[in-house]
Amino acid sequence: MKGGVGKHVPLITIVALATLVYVNSLTNEFIWDDIRGISRNHLIKRVRHIPQIFGSDLYAGTGERAGNYRPVLLTTFALDYAIFRGPRPWAFHLVNLFLHAGVSWLVFLVLSRLLNRSGEAPFLAACLFAVHPIHSEAVAVIMGRAELLAAGLLLGAWLITLSGRKGSTPLSLLLFLLALLSKETAAIFPVLYLVGIWMRGESWRAGVRYFLYACGVFLLYLPMRIVALGGFSPPADQTIFPGMGLLERVGAMLPVFKEYVLLCLFPVKQSLDYQFLTEQGAFGAVDGLAGAGLLIAAIGGIVLSWKRRSALGLGILLFLIPLIPVSNIIPVGEIMGERLLYLPSIGFCLLLGVVMARLPRRLRWTILTLIIACYGTLTIHRNGVLSDPGTSALYTLRHYPDSYKAHAEAGTHFSRRGEVDLARHHYTRALELKPRFEIPRVGLGVLLRDAGLLDAAAEHFTWMKKDRPGSYHPTYQLGEVLLMQGDRDAAEALFQEALGILPSEPNPRLNLGTLAYFDGDLEKASRIFLEVLGYHPDHAATLQNLAGLRARQGRYAEALVAMRSAIRWGEPSATAWYLIGDCEWQGNRQWKARKAYEEALRLEPDPTGATDLFRKARALEALGRPSEAIQMYRESIEAGDGLTEAARLEALDRIRVLGGE
Repeated sequence: MKGGVGKHVPLITIVALATLVYVNSLTNEFIWDDIRGISRNHLIKRVRHIPQIFGSDLYAGTGERAGNYRPVLLTTFALDYAIFRGPRPWAFHLVNLFLHAGVSWLVFLVLSRLLNRSGEAPFLAACLFAVHPIHSEAVAVIMGRAELLAAGLLLGAWLITLSGRKGSTPLSLLLFLLALLSKETAAIFPVLYLVGIWMRGESWRAGVRYFLYACGVFLLYLPMRIVALGGFSPPADQTIFPGMGLLERVGAMLPVFKEYVLLCLFPVKQSLDYQFLTEQGAFGAVDGLAGAGLLIAAIGGIVLSWKRRSALGLGILLFLIPLIPVSNIIPVGEIMGERLLYLPSIGFCLLLGVVMARLPRRLRWTILTLIIACYGTLTIHRNGVLSDPGTSALYTLRHYPDSYKAHAEAGTHFSRRGEVDLARHHYTRALELKPRFEIPRVGLGVLLRDAGLLDAAAEHFTWMKKDRPGSYHPTYQLGEVLLMQGDRDAAEALFQEALGILPSEPNPRLNLGTLAYFDGDLEKASRIFLEVLGYHPDHAATLQNLAGLRARQGRYAEALVAMRSAIRWGEPSATAWYLIGDCEWQGNRQWKARKAYEEALRLEPDPTGATDLFRKARALEALGRPSEAIQMYRESIEAGDGLTEAARLEALDRIRVLGGE
């Protein structure tokens, strides 16, 4: 490569930059759409479901409908889940990091081919692409992998066509098909192929055959999508600007074009949610005029550079063409998103790289270093913001206080932390911004339930259920409240109804199994628990209940396996370690039992309930502390009705054996 850049320096530099700025994302949790796409999606939890994935909607594994067809994305999730033995966020993030580093390298290779390896602009552009903060949502949010896969496979297909190797056509077309199956925005590939012909000054006639082949691949993809989704586009109620004509939609998107340009230049005010912009009418006439002016200037730049086939014209085309599928010309489900700029930003980075390449050498590398330092710092900070749902929501609200989705996420965050007033504030604000938004409605009902206001909670969920018939959450939550009120029959009926709405949801089935367990119908309970695990093998609460059931059946080895899995996927609890200790003791592995009991006592040194006191007494006895054990046995008996008769008699017997009165 000309300009003094060594042969291996580009690869090492680009991959190192991409790794350095995204390595801190490895500690992030699943957030926002990751919960639906991974945690709740039972189709990715068994490799055998992969054939079903290729005939299903993106969120079919949750029982919901997204109106998107992305089977390659879900297949990679299924492989991650199988290889790393469960939904380990760090592993999913690691794959995203590798993919982004690979895409950044492909950006360099493709641009080098398009520009005939001239100058340092491709290298500069790829370095900027590797660190640009606008990519944080695509890389640091797992569901953003659709962008990484589509871009990587599309660039791979394009690179093959640019290499001109004989016999490579089938491979490039296969990569194009896989890109389409990753995300529908890859449909721009045939147009990009023509851009490559124009840029390299090749004969249009020679490229017609491959262009038709690529169009044929798209036509092959269409029926797959239509069969899986029941149509080509998302349902009308899930699209932006419903009922608008084409020209109206284009006019409405002009302000968004301006925002995209600003985000590429100054990626400071970033957000996971821009949907509220359509709800609040955030854009004015000035924004539309600015967007129109920028678009006219971009088209003018293409016209002026057409005959010269300049790198500036290529950069503008590479920015504009990938924006077309997400510009609501064909209605889609969102007005704008930072991850949607992943592929278009190649054009922006090329434009910036071309400008820098024309500067004196020392100034060029100084400016590149400064930009990389600034962009890299912003990216690392942005990754930290995306570390968990609560942090990302609160950060979004700092810049966009009218984001109803962020208020709902913040409400859930504070609710889980027990900060009721803050949770209620954010839920209420979310409903002020979007009155029929279900998440904050459910959240407010849960706050009533957790405060012990069961009558008010039941009334709230009953109203929700009437307002939105066939909705899962109010149906299930009303069942929970009625069960707490002692109306078991009505609760069971609601749990069954909830399963009819979303069959793969674990909690209603878990509750039904738990009721069967307390009825003494262990076979029925076992069957129901196994049904839950058939959908969600990582559901910690079900694994823990199954472990208790197996221990009650005397199947201690199976109980140990289930409980250790529960600890792996859930929060470790004293109850879990007590049960492990009991099972190890029954298996004559006293030293393992003692270690389990020690862990249980560490997690809960001061239990209060009768059953927990009884378990602590047994643990203290096993650990060779008889006087403390006697005291705990006595306290468990005195604690009240929580202790079963069998446990009470055992406690009295152990007090006698240990030398108590």
